[in-house]
Amino acid sequence: KDIIFDTLQHLMTKMEGVDELDVHLVYNTPKDMPELEERLRCMTEDKHPAGRRLFVTRVPNSKSKAENLNYVIPHLTHTAVAIYDADHHPDPNSLAMAVNYMMDGGWDCVQGSTYIRAGG
Repeated sequence: KDIIFDTLQHLMTKMEGVDELDVHLVYNTPKDMPELEERLRCMTEDKHPAGRRLFVTRVPNSKSKAENLNYVIPHLTHTAVAIYDADHHPDPNSLAMAVNYMMDGGWDCVQGSTYIRAGG
């Protein structure tokens, strides 16, 4: 459980070079987890750095990551979207580097374990 909170804390406070960052935790569970879900709800109301927002969504009737993504993607409004697993702590500048590189190259999607370094 702490893995999720550590990752959310990392994304909300450590990512550099992005003016706006919406973090969506989208999950499924076969049973209610009232304490955990209340803690997540409280995190959405915490004061976050400027330009950062946290959204937490439990996807009804979902049994997979694919169903979770299919549920949330139509609601996303930013030009760039990154998808991380719950235990991923990206390098602080990696998101800004990847978004800038993709937009400069006119790319729409990159999949896999990719680390973009200066100069491509």
